[in-house]
Amino acid sequence: MNAFFNAIKGHPLELAFKTLAYYGLRRSELLGMKWSSVDFINKTISVNHKVLVIERKILVSDKLKTESSNRTLPLIPEIEKQLLKHKAEIEKNRAHLGKAYKTKYSDFIFVNTIGELILPDTLSHSFGKVLKAHGLKRIRLHDLRHSCASIMLARGVQIKQLQEWLGHSNYSTTADVYSHLDFSSKIQSAQTIASALAPNSHNRSEL
Repeated sequence: MNAFFNAIKGHPLELAFKTLAYYGLRRSELLGMKWSSVDFINKTISVNHKVLVIERKILVSDKLKTESSNRTLPLIPEIEKQLLKHKAEIEKNRAHLGKAYKTKYSDFIFVNTIGELILPDTLSHSFGKVLKAHGLKRIRLHDLRHSCASIMLARGVQIKQLQEWLGHSNYSTTADVYSHLDFSSKIQSAQTIASALAPNSHNRSEL
């Protein structure tokens, strides 16, 4: 991920890729994000819209995959910094282009330099081009979601917390996909039982 972040420095979609990596969002959730969902005062970001393209038509919906997909998460400082920078660039583009700037998606975060909504295929295609150009392992855009989950688990985040972060509808979904990666909790369990049953332990259980 560090190599990937170095590769996307200055890229037009740097914020989009970083937000996917930090929050483990689905592609549709990312593209549906609006400025009204970002609270810079209370430092939160809400996931409550999605963008899909069906039969070449852009579909914007307030109905996510499941009810649990609607979630409010802490605004990570790195993403906040990038958001503020991106907002300033949008305002600059809008002032420069004047009436030529597209305003239909003005509340959406992920628009291009003329105000058009960034489309799902554009995001995925650009991601693949970055990986190829920098000799990085070829993965799907959706795998940034899995990378986020893997890193969180490796750093001790519990499955229940991960479920809420990713917006899965139930615990079993998260557990089925990621329990094999939750090795940190097994290490803690091993340390606990090893300490309790150590030959010199004063807390050794009676058998």
